[in-house]
Amino acid sequence: MNRFRMTALLLVASSLAPLGAETIAVAVRNRSELDEAGVLAELVEQGVMDSLFAAGHIVFDVEIDAADPAYDRRASDAATIGGAAYVAVVDLEFRTGGARGTRPESAAVSVLDARTTERLRHATVVAGDLWSDSEMTADTLAGVLGERASLVVLEQTRGGEPAW
Repeated sequence: MNRFRMTALLLVASSLAPLGAETIAVAVRNRSELDEAGVLAELVEQGVMDSLFAAGHIVFDVEIDAADPAYDRRASDAATIGGAAYVAVVDLEFRTGGARGTRPESAAVSVLDARTTERLRHATVVAGDLWSDSEMTADTLAGVLGERASLVVLEQTRGGEPAW
């Protein structure tokens, strides 16, 4: 009976595992010195990671000094150590001023092969292009920007076939 339960549990667990799941590291580079930008960068990162996880991928973040001239190499090394095949580097820009305060401006997303740091895909998501940008709070906008940035990662292809 115990063997039957173990076999049944294994079958159920294996059916829940997503096919083609990859391990992806996420590195968000925030060069802004503003306190508000740090909080918003965390919300962007959470949006990226939540979306990738919801799509069935294993995700983790890596923290590298934004001023490091070898940022991509260090992020790739950390991703490889963590078992990731890919690293999504998200470079954030912010705008300040006005009654709305600090808001995310854009996210430039690069998908790198973690072993070689080869750039497989690059695209920029501009906050102003998002639906109702002007009506969103800065926190909501940061999360939506992260979700949209994750689409760049999910759309990454190699030779016309999805890489994951």
